[in-house]
Amino acid sequence: MKTDLNWHPAPLRVLVCLLTVFLGRDRIPAATPEDFGYNTMRVEGMPASGTRPLVVVLVDFATAPKFAHPASYYDSLFFGPAESAMGIQGYFRDNSRGRFNWVRAGAGVVGPVNLANSDRAYFTPEFAGFPYDSNMVYKVMKSGVFDFRSYDKNGDKRITPDELTIVFISNDEWTDPKCPSCPFNYLGANRPWWIRDPVLDYSICHEVFTSHKSGLPVVAHELSHALGAEDLYSSLDGCPSQNLTVMSCSPGVADDTSSVNLDAWHKMRLGWCEPRIHSLPAGGIEQVPAAQVFTRPDAPLLLYDPVRGPSDYFLLEYRTPFIPGSPYDSPYDTGLAYTTNGLVIWHVGPLPGSGVPVAADGLPDLARGSSYPWPSGAVTPRLKWLDGSSSTATVSVWPFSTNDDTITVEWISEGDTWVEFGPARFPELGTFESPFSRLSSGLAAVPYGGTLKFKPGSSGETAKVTKRVRMETFGGPVTIGR
Repeated sequence: MKTDLNWHPAPLRVLVCLLTVFLGRDRIPAATPEDFGYNTMRVEGMPASGTRPLVVVLVDFATAPKFAHPASYYDSLFFGPAESAMGIQGYFRDNSRGRFNWVRAGAGVVGPVNLANSDRAYFTPEFAGFPYDSNMVYKVMKSGVFDFRSYDKNGDKRITPDELTIVFISNDEWTDPKCPSCPFNYLGANRPWWIRDPVLDYSICHEVFTSHKSGLPVVAHELSHALGAEDLYSSLDGCPSQNLTVMSCSPGVADDTSSVNLDAWHKMRLGWCEPRIHSLPAGGIEQVPAAQVFTRPDAPLLLYDPVRGPSDYFLLEYRTPFIPGSPYDSPYDTGLAYTTNGLVIWHVGPLPGSGVPVAADGLPDLARGSSYPWPSGAVTPRLKWLDGSSSTATVSVWPFSTNDDTITVEWISEGDTWVEFGPARFPELGTFESPFSRLSSGLAAVPYGGTLKFKPGSSGETAKVTKRVRMETFGGPVTIGR
């Protein structure tokens, strides 16, 4: 059930306390993945599920170098079997856990369409230098190499990405006049504007463009944009979280076959995983399977503060470039940062001044945008919120081996919960001034890894301790049980 609570910290702090007193912690309304944007990343309102038709159009400019590969190479890259290594089919099968993929539109790969050098006309000053423009697309539309109009499912004369995804691959090797050392040979682009054929009266939108030398990570990045994915880099911050997500900067290496998975935030918003949701202040311990373990769509952990709400939270996922001997081994995270296993802590919320919506809090000091996963045996400092304030929790990664497909993670919340045996006194909040009167109440309220402090007294009550907790007395002896 999706909660409709408006998240305002001050009133919520009071509300959570009151609900704890009157209802008990176990009955406070639980957050759901929908509260954090699950399955909201859509194009034209359509979720990224099932299949979508895809056509690859080869464009051959007369004065450019010859195509680096034959058409069969691109056919294999985009439509080769998912079981084969290093292709688009396998990449999106693994990242979506089999929930989404592309299928051929018509022959799948068409062309080449032969164009003159002048067909690369530049369109506006802010995009001067980009070779992929409306003029080129218009010429391809008119060439008749592919019947785009037949994919207008709703008959509105607008071909949207949910109806047909179009990838243009050209042999242009343009260089920005402002940066002669920055060739466009291996990169890609995604254009969200409409291009209309006034004679045939139809339009297409959101084309994907790549070079004939673009590698798998570039192609996967641009196709993810066609599903609504967002860039996790900016001109202000460079390449935060690089090599931890395909949506950060791509390596720009010709015919690159290494690749990096999508991050847990994108997968959740695309509807491809359902993280397990826990309170960060409450502390806890969980096993975290590797991102490519198909049997666990709930592999990531989502840690948040019920008082702060869903606009500032953490997504934890275990990433590994390979799992030797495991049936879950996947070739699509081989470009992982430093090719090492580790815990990636995604902090969801904008990087200051950049608009990047999520970045990794990495080793060793939780620097936002770091590309260093937390390795075996690592313990973080206290996690920080977006406003710079410190939480009460640290995250600990239990020791693991490089061939482990699951790791154990603790989030330990440092906090004191007070108990003073005797008649119940309203309100019981677990504070020094308003302690709990029963051992069971204190154990239920103390965070995992926190401290249960007792004022002098005795009680015949007994209870089973089921979580990591420290017990201390304050000011005198305490007797529990008989």
